[in-house]
Amino acid sequence: MDGRLVGLQNGRLRVIAQPDLGGGLTRFDAWLNGQWRPVFRGLDGVAQDPDELALYPLIPWCNRLYGGEFAWGAHPLRVPPNRAGEADPLHGQGWLQAWTVEARTPGQIVLEGDARDRHPWSYKARLHYRIEPDALVVELEARNMGDSPFPFGLGLHPWFVRTGDVELEFNSTGRWEPDATRMPRQLLRPAQGGYPVFGSARRLPGEHIDHVYEGWDGRAFVRWPSTGMQLEMRSITPGAYLTVYSPVSGSEVDFFCVEPITHRPGAHAETAGQGHGLVVLQPGGVIRQLVRFSVSALA
Repeated sequence: MDGRLVGLQNGRLRVIAQPDLGGGLTRFDAWLNGQWRPVFRGLDGVAQDPDELALYPLIPWCNRLYGGEFAWGAHPLRVPPNRAGEADPLHGQGWLQAWTVEARTPGQIVLEGDARDRHPWSYKARLHYRIEPDALVVELEARNMGDSPFPFGLGLHPWFVRTGDVELEFNSTGRWEPDATRMPRQLLRPAQGGYPVFGSARRLPGEHIDHVYEGWDGRAFVRWPSTGMQLEMRSITPGAYLTVYSPVSGSEVDFFCVEPITHRPGAHAETAGQGHGLVVLQPGGVIRQLVRFSVSALA
């Protein structure tokens, strides 16, 4: 294995992390029916770009920071774009920074990210990967290192393997529809129709989806009938939002994303930077997210 990669394996699951690129994963595979099967989109070798990864953290905010600015206190704060081709800052800061290995045992890897100079945020981060007999557990943490209260949010961005028969299931109370700027503006309820509802297992639609679902109960299921595998994604910590990104289907599309997040994208535009899931941390305060990805044979 390349020296930039760190692996975990227990005979039933294997995970490979790349600390120096967003602290992300390059693989998450499960041993099923006599062979290793990818759960997340996998990469053989070292990633050169975060978007080649299988999973990366969203910290200290999720998805897009629309317009690149928000008001906090008496001063507007400007956050420049962080990705070529994107007008708005995207996915926070952690996915673009190098993390260091703080601890490692046969069953876990703990990474640390120092972001005390990431204006306007100042924080330290921890990213903890742990494998259990049938589950990958990911815990993400941010500690406010600034000298005043500040809003924070967390999320995970996994890239699931996409097959022609893959099914997705989760409960929600509505979906946010974007305006021309891509900011979520209008909340549609299931009774209104007009968008995919995943309250029971269904295949991904052929059209493009890049939306935030509200009122998520913390559980989502992915099933791959052709490989006989299923996954339960369960958020152990509060966070009632789920982003679903599903590109237009085609032979070249090998992934889709189901992202547990603690706040709605666009929440920074709310009054005083609060609301819709953002957490205002006092100096030294901590926000955590813990998500378990459990893999089993499809019944």
